[in-house]
Amino acid sequence: MTLLLLVQTMFGNLIVIRILRRFRDRSLISATSLTKIGTAFAALMSFGTFWLSSHAQFLFLALIVCAVVLQVLLKVRENRRIEILVDRFPQFLDRWLLNLRTGSANTSARDRALMSSDDQFRALIKPLFDAASATEQRAQAGSTHLFLTSHIIHELRAIHAQSHNTVPRLQNLRKSLARESDFRRKSGQALRQSSIQSAVLALMHLALCIFTAFRCGIWACFDLIVISTLLTFAGLLILRLLARRIRWTI
Repeated sequence: MTLLLLVQTMFGNLIVIRILRRFRDRSLISATSLTKIGTAFAALMSFGTFWLSSHAQFLFLALIVCAVVLQVLLKVRENRRIEILVDRFPQFLDRWLLNLRTGSANTSARDRALMSSDDQFRALIKPLFDAASATEQRAQAGSTHLFLTSHIIHELRAIHAQSHNTVPRLQNLRKSLARESDFRRKSGQALRQSSIQSAVLALMHLALCIFTAFRCGIWACFDLIVISTLLTFAGLLILRLLARRIRWTI
């Protein structure tokens, strides 16, 4: 039994480490924050192992739930960081345009605009222009981006490669981003209803679990609580995936 608990705990820690490493490689969440979050979840799993030492059949499910919760929390935090970077991109274009209008060359104006941005934004944007002047293999490798779509990347590289019509193309790109931002705001209002429904269902499930635990005892209905929780999480995940698959047209 002790060996089984040790193996399951090590397996849970390995899952946590793998999740943290994947988010660290994307560099959107600081290493310090990931270390603190990983330490907290490792301590939580250690406490869960001690608490469920006499119910080893449920320990594996508890570890999986902890890993899923960790993945969701980090993804939410990463998405918030991406939203911040997306909001800063139009500011970068405005600085680029302003530098061009003051008489700076295209490359100089762009570099000055990048220097006015924070380190993380600059680290994610600058490789796009480096790839545009490198080999075709590097350009293809840089075709995907964390917060920019493919048509924006293509337009940025085209503006970087051409020295004429830079200001009109940047202005058109800026207007296009403004329209997309307005559309995302309106579509977000339509999708917010599904998020509210998901939150209500999660709260109802939590209330029912607490009521059942106090009424019948937590260990008497522990298997029912675990199974219902997993089914609820699966339903919320499916609802979230279906909402994300909706395609809106501008």
